[in-house]
Amino acid sequence: MWATVGVSDTVIAIRDKLRAPEWVDDADEDGNIRMARAAALEKAFPTQEDSGIARKDDPRLRCLAESRIDNLIEEETKRQEGLDAEEEYADALEERTCRIKERLRQRVQEEALLLLSEDEEEEEEEEEEESEGMQLQTEERALEELKNKKLEERKKETKQIVVEEIGKDAEIQKRLEQEANSADIDTDDEINEAEEYEAWKVREIARVKRDRED
Repeated sequence: MWATVGVSDTVIAIRDKLRAPEWVDDADEDGNIRMARAAALEKAFPTQEDSGIARKDDPRLRCLAESRIDNLIEEETKRQEGLDAEEEYADALEERTCRIKERLRQRVQEEALLLLSEDEEEEEEEEEEESEGMQLQTEERALEELKNKKLEERKKETKQIVVEEIGKDAEIQKRLEQEANSADIDTDDEINEAEEYEAWKVREIARVKRDRED
């Protein structure tokens, strides 16, 4: 029974030592475990008598206790190493998760900036197209106004030509009438001149009409 009590105390002591703060050195930790093992053996198999009761140090029991303590130390060490590995895995997983979140956050920011840049480019293109459209409309209006102005000027010129031609026709008609009244005898030359005049007049009127239509 004394050996069992000592072993249980050893397990508790070892657990406390294995849970030592991170800043404790491995050498100190190993020393603490050895001290706990020695203390457990001393408690199970004291070298001095306790309360006047003498107990014989049975080598077989002592060897069994030592083996049991060593096994428990090994099991507890492995268990603690497993816990440490789980903690390290959890820390690594948390760190990896944080890195993934950071990359996702950066990607979202980059995509947002890209969309903003694309929107700005589209707005600039729309503004340029609108400006070009307005400029084209202005040029078309100016061209139409110039065309209308030239057409009006041409109409005025045609009208002036018609007036001048009519005036010339009236002047020629008047001159011919005066010559006819002053002549006593009509000659063939006068008849030919009158015919030529009529033919010329028809040609001129036709030309003026064509100019007006153009």
